[in-house]
Amino acid sequence: MSKKEADTHRAVEQTDLQILDNAITAHEGLGGFLYRTRYILGEIGKLEKHYRDTKASIAVTEQQRDQINAQLEGAKTALAKVQAQEVEKRQAVAELDREIKQKEQLLTHYSQTIDRITGAAA
Repeated sequence: MSKKEADTHRAVEQTDLQILDNAITAHEGLGGFLYRTRYILGEIGKLEKHYRDTKASIAVTEQQRDQINAQLEGAKTALAKVQAQEVEKRQAVAELDREIKQKEQLLTHYSQTIDRITGAAA
């Protein structure tokens, strides 16, 4: 062996092993960090999907609410019309009742008059 070869080859020392042990420890720490980061990002992705789905669900629910409110307003309008018609019909019935009473009174008066005439003639 030449002197040059002897200089390039050296014995493995304890510091070399320590350097490798430190690198392995650092690599394990980095691997754990990367695994935890991957897990966290996966959970964030699930949460983002859940958020988007919830947001879309809320939009659908709001649209349904608007449709139901429109139907409710239509029903309220129809109810108001029916109530107004009911008032008109009640007034018409009351007017007819007054007319009936007037006619009954007139018939009673005619009947009494006829009774007096026929009674006086008999």
